[in-house]
Amino acid sequence: MGTAERPNEPLSRMIAASTGPPAPGAVADSPPVYAFLDDGPHKGETLRITAERGGAPPREIELADPAAPEFGPVTYLLLGPHQNDEWWIYRRARPGS
Repeated sequence: MGTAERPNEPLSRMIAASTGPPAPGAVADSPPVYAFLDDGPHKGETLRITAERGGAPPREIELADPAAPEFGPVTYLLLGPHQNDEWWIYRRARPGS
């Protein structure tokens, strides 16, 4: 699972549910990778994410749901590439999918 941070926002204000170390094989000085969130409570937001081995984007990311934190994180699944090379589109996973 990937980690995410918001560009231009202090680390203390991150809302990512998963904030562990970079994925095994991820290179610290690799180009930045960004997730564009297509729907859900974070629709339209862009997050900087930690790339997986070989610079690939993570298949899913989890973020806290600001409207209902008691229900746990919201999972977003990788949909495909965005028009920019380092950007990827993620869509909220539906319960039971």
